[in-house]
Amino acid sequence: MNVLTVPSYPLLFLLLLFLHRLIFPDCKKRRRTEPLEVQTHSVAVPIAAGSESAGGDVPSYDSDGAIGSSSGMGAYQLLTWDRYQPGLWTTLYNSNYDILPSPGYHVDTDKGFNYSTADESFVCQKKNHFQVTVHVGMAGDPLYVKTPNGPAPIDSFQVKVFGVKLEAQTHKVTIEQSQPDRSKKPFLPVKVSLPGDKITRVTLGRLHFSETTANNMRKKGKPNPDQRYFLMVVGLYATVREESYLLIAYMSERIIVRASNPGQFENDSEVLWQRGQAPDAVVCQGRVGINTDTPDEALVVCGNAKIMGQVMHPSDRRAKHNIQEVDSTEQLKRISQMRIVEYDYKPEFASEMGIDHIHETGIIAQEVMELLPTAVKEVGDITCSDGEKIHNFLMVDKEQIFMENVGAVKQLCKLTDNLENRIQELEVWNTRLAKLKNMGSLRSSSNPANSSNPANSSNPANSSNPANSSNPNCRKTVYLNKNRCTESLNQTNTIYIYSLVGKVPPLLKTQVCPSQHDHSGSNNSFLVRLPVTTEEEMFMLVS
Repeated sequence: MNVLTVPSYPLLFLLLLFLHRLIFPDCKKRRRTEPLEVQTHSVAVPIAAGSESAGGDVPSYDSDGAIGSSSGMGAYQLLTWDRYQPGLWTTLYNSNYDILPSPGYHVDTDKGFNYSTADESFVCQKKNHFQVTVHVGMAGDPLYVKTPNGPAPIDSFQVKVFGVKLEAQTHKVTIEQSQPDRSKKPFLPVKVSLPGDKITRVTLGRLHFSETTANNMRKKGKPNPDQRYFLMVVGLYATVREESYLLIAYMSERIIVRASNPGQFENDSEVLWQRGQAPDAVVCQGRVGINTDTPDEALVVCGNAKIMGQVMHPSDRRAKHNIQEVDSTEQLKRISQMRIVEYDYKPEFASEMGIDHIHETGIIAQEVMELLPTAVKEVGDITCSDGEKIHNFLMVDKEQIFMENVGAVKQLCKLTDNLENRIQELEVWNTRLAKLKNMGSLRSSSNPANSSNPANSSNPANSSNPANSSNPNCRKTVYLNKNRCTESLNQTNTIYIYSLVGKVPPLLKTQVCPSQHDHSGSNNSFLVRLPVTTEEEMFMLVS
């Protein structure tokens, strides 16, 4: 028995075409046929002649890469097919009445069926469309079909789709097709043109089952033990006048057809998404991955996320213990050592992680690990789109780095407060220094009056003495007139000026004594004695 497996890869088709030209050099090129009822696609392929019972058997459908299949959908499964009533298949003949092998046959259900783990079968919703794609490969040029009266010329080829009940396969279930005006009509056989030595693709869309299976409702949350099933049959027929002869047909595995959403019949123990206590709440008992099928956290998003509100974190004191204040000085030191850099993500990594903007400003995880190891975590291996694998990929907890910034800001506030206190002290000193300068200006203004006073010039004590003038510790006498001073100021008083910070000793001492030589003759004058010789020395003491 010759077995024909119909591939769907274009490169393989070209290779088969090349081999066909080598084997059949005199074969003329046929024109592509496009029936009005369906969409077909013809590709040349060599098919060797075989016995009468030969047929195109494709028992395993999972590895097929046919057009319309979704190979990248992960857990998405496809219906499997088996031969339907092979004992009734009819033989084809060419122009020389030579027996031709049965056509190569391949059926594909493109959409409309979902596999239910709880029911261990495919489920179809009655109101949803499903689509069937058939690939037919003819060997040679079939012109005649075997009939009870002998070979008869073939009028046309037809593709039929119908359903049967699993329990009673003689009972057929009508398949309906939606019309452009959204009305439903029974699906009629579709005429197709099957040129020899070519593969023809036929796509049948917008199909529905006309009825549902029986006993669909669950019992105590489990599948109904009396559940009934349908089988879908897709067959190729040859018509002779009013008669149709089965050439080849496949039937699907068991199918459940329900009138409502199949998701409502899932087992409660296996459904991860459930309604919450609030009417608009949905709960998932497990991990959720967006754009990833391997989430290792409660929520893993490969891409951007928009948050219009706020992200809340638990911070109640009653839920915490072992509370210790962190040294803000160390936090400021760590933050000052962290580098802020600009970088571009590798395109192969960005495409795998769903990153749209590859240019960013941030930090390097390896550098953060040296300063703050608790803020870095390994998340396993990451595989890029080009196949490159990054082992022990590192991710950074930016929330912890944010708290480090808060501590660093607190330390900067302390430093700022200290500087403000120092500035205030300097302003006080500046004010007092201005007052001392004013006292110096008063002394300089009183010197001419003292030199013109005859009493002072005749007093030996006030005469210029070389020894006294050369002594740097000699006191200078300044006469000040204070008209508002009371008699209590006539006694000797000592005034000491101390530094605010306690660093300047009581070196500055001023003695006030009653004036013995008042040129005005009044008792309201007093003598101020300064222990410094110059204003520069006074300025140095204050500063």
